[in-house]
Amino acid sequence: MRQKPAKKPTKKATAKTTSMATTIRCPDSERAKVPGIVVALKDMENPCVLAEMNGVPITRLRARQVIDGATGRSVNTFRVE
Repeated sequence: MRQKPAKKPTKKATAKTTSMATTIRCPDSERAKVPGIVVALKDMENPCVLAEMNGVPITRLRARQVIDGATGRSVNTFRVE
């Protein structure tokens, strides 16, 4: 009688050892503090994170509206003043 080939052990999904970085939500009440922002539009970058990265308060950011090339819609973009 012929023997069946031995089965290879299947790979099991391993749990991630590194946790994903948590994204900081910027509520509309914080976003509204940025001069020039249109709260109804989406943002190109997170203004709370941008202010924190530059070490300035969120009120020092300035918002302007640009056309997003990928979607063709207006979005907020920020710069530090």
